[in-house]
Amino acid sequence: MEAGPPAKSRTGRRFPVGKALAGVGVLVLLVVIYLIAEPGGSSDDASSFEPSFPPGGPAEFLYLDANRVATYLAQVEGGEVESEKLTRKLTQNLNAKVAPKELGGVEATKARELFAERTVKPTAASSFFALRTRLEDGGVVSEIRPRYFEEDVEPLREGTFVEFKTSALLPPLYINAYLAVLHAGTLAAIFPNSSSKQKAAQDFFDKVGPTGRAVFALEPYAQLPDSTSEGQLGRKPFVYLLPITAPLLTSERSLLKYGGGTYTVLGKLVRRFPEPTSDHYPAYVDSATHETWERALELAPGELLCRTTPGCIETIRSGGLDGAERVEEIEDTRRQILTKLKEQTTIPSRGAVILPIGIYK
Repeated sequence: MEAGPPAKSRTGRRFPVGKALAGVGVLVLLVVIYLIAEPGGSSDDASSFEPSFPPGGPAEFLYLDANRVATYLAQVEGGEVESEKLTRKLTQNLNAKVAPKELGGVEATKARELFAERTVKPTAASSFFALRTRLEDGGVVSEIRPRYFEEDVEPLREGTFVEFKTSALLPPLYINAYLAVLHAGTLAAIFPNSSSKQKAAQDFFDKVGPTGRAVFALEPYAQLPDSTSEGQLGRKPFVYLLPITAPLLTSERSLLKYGGGTYTVLGKLVRRFPEPTSDHYPAYVDSATHETWERALELAPGELLCRTTPGCIETIRSGGLDGAERVEEIEDTRRQILTKLKEQTTIPSRGAVILPIGIYK
């Protein structure tokens, strides 16, 4: 069979088809090599989706108020924050020009668009650190040292965001029984074979309520060495109250035991005492917390209070207490808890109320 005539270009010149195909082959090869060498687009694609961790990595929270985080973050962002949509569009242009003289110039352009898109439902923790970053970038967070009330806290305006570290954050004694009922596994371990005692414990929980308010009382002055006198410091005692919603506390009990170590607290200073126009005693009582717990604790099952209060059950067992002696030990424990309730919800003369947003390590 005879070969057909050579192909004509649009200009009327004839050129061999084989050479044209060879030129296109070279171009295709260049495109393939380029795509293999750059499979994922620019080098920062992966890093653009890296999670944002606080210093030291992901945090473990003792307490996190997701509603307060959402409220503040919405104000910062100027609207409601429901989800974050992360979209990155990668456009790469490959211009390759192969120009054998016979082709008169062949140009090919390869455009590739890669879309890396995901919709992320922000967790309370991720939203918290987003809020913290925005507040710090805006310069509206004041770092304070709890032991230096006069220097660091008294000059602040009420409504200021504050952040501090503390190892003096002792859990309120009166919430132990509540947390035991909140975590069903703990309650079952305390009263494994008594449905009536479990029912009585649940009744106590219901009296406090599913969103029971509590207060962390931070007394950095009390954490100073015993040998340090008020005269040596030239300071007067002061108390910080941190109101919380008890069910929002972590279920990891080791973070509550004996204070749980050193924490970082981010919160908002809402009251500072003594106030400029008043000098009353006590300076402040968190009545909402006191009223929530007082009656419930007075009626709470004695066995529940004893078994969730350090020292009570050990005293009964080690002393072999039974009958009236056992009852007296339990009622003495109840009186101690009610006394602590009053002490841990009061600022006698100097101090501040700080609404915690997150407490973590």
